[in-house]
Amino acid sequence: MQTLILLYYDIGLMVALILLGPFFLAKKKARAGLWQKFAHLPNSFEKSLPARQQTVWLHAVSVGEFTAVLPFIKVFHAHYPNKKIVISTTTETGNKLAQERVGDFASVFYFPFDLSWVIKKVLDIVRPSIVFVAETELWPRFTHECARRNIPLVLLNGRISPRSYQSYKMFSFIFGPMLKSFSLIGTQSKVEAQRYETIAGEKLKVKALGNLKYDKSLSLKVSGQATELKAVQIYFC
Repeated sequence: MQTLILLYYDIGLMVALILLGPFFLAKKKARAGLWQKFAHLPNSFEKSLPARQQTVWLHAVSVGEFTAVLPFIKVFHAHYPNKKIVISTTTETGNKLAQERVGDFASVFYFPFDLSWVIKKVLDIVRPSIVFVAETELWPRFTHECARRNIPLVLLNGRISPRSYQSYKMFSFIFGPMLKSFSLIGTQSKVEAQRYETIAGEKLKVKALGNLKYDKSLSLKVSGQATELKAVQIYFC
């Protein structure tokens, strides 16, 4: 059933992209990173990646999501300076901010469209050892392909609004399996952790870790004492 759902999803997304093509071409902001979103990454980006599967990929849609997880990125880099970090964003403003704030140690690119062939090509290029996703980004094809390749997925600063919660519950047959693909879901509150559990079941690997954006002590705990850092140490220790 999941294979059939993903097939219909691929077809629907492709049709939507074709219909929205004129909009992407007409609007400057929509055109930003369009070539990269179809898996055509710059040669300089590809050359910056290690030969083996040692890249850490963090995705943050735009300015708000990136700002929220920036403390984590800095602590992670301080704790694992030898790990190659790549940051993907969806918007132009998010891309520019990421380059300004972490461009000295991380490579920044645009997140690909969630089409099977696009996702597979980008994953072949990046070869991540782990993927961190900020806040609310759930992409069926990307999640499925990471799970198929046994790439650990971690949701950072997870949140789910009451409105989104109702939609996710309605389509729990789609979102439930997606959430179960995550090795860890770190939420901003216990309420949101319970919402994720209601959608995907009690066996979901979810923990209320607080809001990274307001954890002022996080940047000082490079030794690994921060709860959020402990949550990912199982992959790197």
